[in-house]
Amino acid sequence: MKSLLFGDLHGRDPFDLERVIRKENFENVICTGDFDTVFSINRYLEMIDAFPKSKFYTCAGNHDEGIYNNHILTDSNFTRFGMTLKQMHEELKSDDAAYAFIGDLLNKKQAFMHLYESGREPLRFLYFRTVVMHGSYGGRFSQNWFENFIAGMMFRNINKDIWRYLQERDSENNYQSSVKSHRDNFMIMKTHGCQVMLKGHDHYPEIAFQWPNGDIQVNNGEEHPTMLLQKGFMYTITPGAFKHGHYAVIETDGNAGIVNLKRL
Repeated sequence: MKSLLFGDLHGRDPFDLERVIRKENFENVICTGDFDTVFSINRYLEMIDAFPKSKFYTCAGNHDEGIYNNHILTDSNFTRFGMTLKQMHEELKSDDAAYAFIGDLLNKKQAFMHLYESGREPLRFLYFRTVVMHGSYGGRFSQNWFENFIAGMMFRNINKDIWRYLQERDSENNYQSSVKSHRDNFMIMKTHGCQVMLKGHDHYPEIAFQWPNGDIQVNNGEEHPTMLLQKGFMYTITPGAFKHGHYAVIETDGNAGIVNLKRL
C-alpha cells in the first residue's frame, strides 16, 4: 500500500503534486489542512475528482478553522496575500463549494481521524492503528509561556488539538526538536490506542519514534529523510509544509513499512 501525505498548503496549488501522483499511483492521498485560500481549496477539490482511483482523507487545519469562523488568527498571517483575516473570511463565504467543504470538515469534527476505524470495518491503513490530524495531542500553542497560557484560555471552547505544536524555535526562529512534547504526545496516543500519527501544523520535516522500552528519538527530516516502520514502536510523521514543497511517501507491506520525506 502506497500513500501520499502533505499539508500546510497556505495558498499553494496542490496540483503541483500532479506529476508525483500520476507516477506513484497512490492508494491513499492524505491532506492535513491549512489551505488558507479559496484557490487552494478549489484546486484540491479538482484533484479529488482528477484521481478517482485514490482515496482522499482530509482534515481541517487551524487556519481553516480561524478563517471559517473569522477568529483568533492575527492579520499578520495573511500579509503575503494582501488581505486581512476578515477579508479572507468573506472570500471563503462567497465561494459556496469551498465554504461548504471547510464547514463540513469542521462540523464533522474531522480535525483528527482515527483511520483504523471506518464504520464497522477496520481500515487496514499502514497495518498500524493510525491517527491523522493537523496538530497533535501533546505540545504547546506558542513558544512564549504567557502566550501559551492566554491561548489555552482562548481555546477552551474549540478543538485545541489542531493548534498544538510539537516542534519549537530558538531565539532566531530556527527549528528545534522537543523530546518533551513528543513524550506527552506519545503518552496520549497510547491511551487512544494509536501507534502512528500523521500530522501537519509544524512546518519542518521530522520523524519521531518511541522505542518499546519508552526511549524517544526525534530525527531531523532533512538530515534523516527515511524511516522504517516496525511493530512495537510508536511514530509521529511530520512531512513539513507543502508551502515549501515538502511531502511524504509512505509504503507498507504486511507489518512493516517505510517513510520517505521528500521535497519538490
